[in-house]
Amino acid sequence: MSEKKKVVSGFFKFSLGTWIRFIISLIQIPVITHIVEPTELGRAEMFQSLSLLSSEVLVFGMTDAFLRFYYEDDGEKRNVIFWSALFVPIFLATMFSGCVFLLRYKVNSVISGEIIGYNYMWLIFVTFISIALSFSQTIIRAENNGLIFSLLEVSKSLTYLLLSVTFLTKVSSTYKSMVIAYILSTLISFTVAISFTYHYWRRPRIYFNITKRMISYAWPLFISIIVFDLLAYTDRIMLRFLNNFESIGYYSVAYKLTSVTGVITGGYITFWRPYALKVYKETPWKVKSLFKKILDVISFSMLNLCLLIMLAKDLVFLILGRDYYSGAYVLPFLLIVPVTNTLAWTVNRGIEISKNSKIFLFSELVALVTNIAFNYTLIPIYGARGAAISTGISMIVRFHMMAKYSERAFPVGYDLKKTYIGVFIFCLVALVNTFMNTYLGVLSALAGIIAIILLYKKVFFELLHDFSKITGYVLKKVQKT
Repeated sequence: MSEKKKVVSGFFKFSLGTWIRFIISLIQIPVITHIVEPTELGRAEMFQSLSLLSSEVLVFGMTDAFLRFYYEDDGEKRNVIFWSALFVPIFLATMFSGCVFLLRYKVNSVISGEIIGYNYMWLIFVTFISIALSFSQTIIRAENNGLIFSLLEVSKSLTYLLLSVTFLTKVSSTYKSMVIAYILSTLISFTVAISFTYHYWRRPRIYFNITKRMISYAWPLFISIIVFDLLAYTDRIMLRFLNNFESIGYYSVAYKLTSVTGVITGGYITFWRPYALKVYKETPWKVKSLFKKILDVISFSMLNLCLLIMLAKDLVFLILGRDYYSGAYVLPFLLIVPVTNTLAWTVNRGIEISKNSKIFLFSELVALVTNIAFNYTLIPIYGARGAAISTGISMIVRFHMMAKYSERAFPVGYDLKKTYIGVFIFCLVALVNTFMNTYLGVLSALAGIIAIILLYKKVFFELLHDFSKITGYVLKKVQKT
């Protein structure tokens, strides 16, 4: 199989679940926004944000370390590598549970504004399950089982939709129903995952010398993960203290709509990282030309996809309901997040190949400081729109830092000038759609799409050619049948 076909095949397998999740999201978002008030949705979003933040931090970068060390063994010691990596997050999660219990009233208050309740217990439970699930998913990624990975993604999204709608309509239309649905869907997804990865979970064997080596690799990643998670959730946390739960509701709905881009980003990021390492190890002479080509294709695809979403934003928010229409002016700058995040995951392979993981930390730290400064300045003036602008700017800074240092660590020769021009065009369109009326927003989005096509005309015609070939092939098959 050619390199191009391998990339397309792997991308499709890992993206399949994301496509189905996209369809589920199209159903889920309008259904839930018609049942739940923005304030209750804001509380549910706070719980999910804290859950994701805690589990990602407590993993300590050991899933990345496991993935990095996985390919250095022929298979005999992979069970040992797995448990040696898992030991650290389990230990940290146990310590975390004790801290949450001691601060349970404060934790409850941050989540819902109420001191009494069981929010802290739900947070502890779902954190352990999320850690276990993330390790099972990493095994599946390492084994390149894209279809199984997609099955997990679909099972979690579908069960969350069914359970949340059931609880909201039959039990209570409050944030608690959504929290319980989120916990149960995570548990069900882990149950499915462990059925495919049980051979790693049985016979625990921990070699502390391996754990020590993995910690050496993971600790800079751990700090960068903390910083990145703070970067990802600073907007909602600062909205909580500088504004109100209603603004978090608007912001979270707009943020969820960016998940539409997961159709491309989810499968691509999940597939690309292990595949890039594999190509580097097995066919290093192909690496640079492949990396450059991938950046151009991803830049063109992501910029145009997000401009198309921006073009349709007013229609989408009308479907969601009038209570959430303010979110239409929050979405534009949030769409910069998936664009720059995907670009960063493409160019930062050089950092990983060089094993200089401290660069990740430095990039995240600069972006975090930028985000906090802009949030503190803009949220009191523009509310949720200010938070979105701050997040967009900080993610651009993050991408620039990673691109710059990745090229130093492992020179590839990316056409970054073209990428920066594309991002600049996107920001101009986002600015118009954040503060101007619908008519000007639509015109600017159309102009932006045309500009990106002209900027990447070579990629555009190549993709058009590939599409025509695939269409012709499918039509021939249909005619034969």
